Amino acid sequence: MSQAVESLLSKELAAVDQFLELLGEEQRVLQEGPAERLRSLGEEKLALVDALNRLESEREQLLAGTPGPSNRARMESWLAGKTATPACRAQWARLMERAGEARRLHTLNAEMVNSLLRRTGEAIDILMQRKKEAALYGSDGQATEVTGSRIVDSA
Repeated sequence: MSQAVESLLSKELAAVDQFLELLGEEQRVLQEGPAERLRSLGEEKLALVDALNRLESEREQLLAGTPGPSNRARMESWLAGKTATPACRAQWARLMERAGEARRLHTLNAEMVNSLLRRTGEAIDILMQRKKEAALYGSDGQATEVTGSRIVDSA
């Protein structure tokens, strides 16, 4: 069983590393553009999350008889046993470290997206207000631009 767990952990590590690369690319796109790339990055991230979930399910099936309230607890219980190899323990530690990195980077990217959305919304509001102001009509019935100054506008 140790070899099977080690093999799965190796696959999970590779997938998490790919996920981290995508998150790094997503961050670069959020900072520099082009924004069109975000859609395909999102699709790639979803595919990797699905792959990670499948690998975790496989690991969960291997550890089905191990006691513990959660998948992580069962894994750590198994690692504490005599059948786990040092390589499995090292891979698990690395996987937990990389998963934590991915969580932090994903949170940072989400904050960046929210900031961009807020700024975009503010810019749209400003443009819409200008459009409303430009749509005013003068005493002759013609559209007139408002300068923002009552003295100039009334002259």
